[in-house]
Amino acid sequence: MTRRLAILRPIALIASATALVGCASNHATNATQPAAEHTRATAPAPDLFQPMRVRLHPLTHYIPSASPGAPASIDAHVELLDRWGLPVRALGALRFIARTDKKQTALIAQSRLSFTGAIVWNIDMSNPEQNAFRYYDPITRTYHITLSDPALSLLDSPFTLDIVFRAPGAAPRSASRKIIPH
Repeated sequence: MTRRLAILRPIALIASATALVGCASNHATNATQPAAEHTRATAPAPDLFQPMRVRLHPLTHYIPSASPGAPASIDAHVELLDRWGLPVRALGALRFIARTDKKQTALIAQSRLSFTGAIVWNIDMSNPEQNAFRYYDPITRTYHITLSDPALSLLDSPFTLDIVFRAPGAAPRSASRKIIPH
């Protein structure tokens, strides 16, 4: 047993010395490299987590008017997705456009003479506090926005809800979904 220890002891010393020399040489090499080079290699790109896609979440649905004369609404859930398809938050503006077919347009135009077949809502989400606390729902990880208009109460067939998200300095992102009134 002592003979084995006598053989293993020099091998352990050589291995320890080699490891120490290796650590010291790595440290010396890293110390001579500029710090900016390390920062450039590890810092994320500024637009890495910017929205690359917008999606109207399946939770989006039509809410009929609660009483005669009250407007119907759309309960919209909007997801902003990064390059990996994960939900992110961003400052910007949302534009919702409810587009109706010719039959629905003619029906609504009877009561709203200026109706052209589209109902438009513009939502400003450039204020960080409103963006985070008024619109963002942390449970669903979506922006939850209720869109209301008296013309929605007159719809009785499916219509298309388009959405466009515009972030400062980025290309607009858009999506659409068919909405079925109940």
